Amino acid sequence: MDALFDAIQAKYTANSTLSSALSGGLHRIEAKQDASYPFAVYSMPSDVTEYTFDTEWENMLIQFSIYHDGRSDATVQDCYTKLKTVYDLCTLSISGYTQVVMAREWQNLIREEDVWQYSVRYRVRFYKARS
Repeated sequence: MDALFDAIQAKYTANSTLSSALSGGLHRIEAKQDASYPFAVYSMPSDVTEYTFDTEWENMLIQFSIYHDGRSDATVQDCYTKLKTVYDLCTLSISGYTQVVMAREWQNLIREEDVWQYSVRYRVRFYKARS
């Protein structure tokens, strides 16, 4: 769903606090191999479309994963806090759709092979009228 991905990227670009914290950028699905830390990726692990007589609903999960290779988890925690500030219950401008909610559902912090990964998943619901 390109319209949603564009809206997520636009929200990130418009927030200098988050974009400064994620100096390696925010990437769709995967970062380049040489991306600098800290960086984040986002993906859509699930999308369920529902139809009524006149409306098409999208019920999606969007997952952000923040990566950092520092010894301490302080940087990844800081990036997570800034990401929540931007995306928790935010309004996205999704072209052609009306957004209902973007709500955080869960988060998980792990360390694997000397890299911290902080994942957070949001439920996004939006709709458009069908002709």
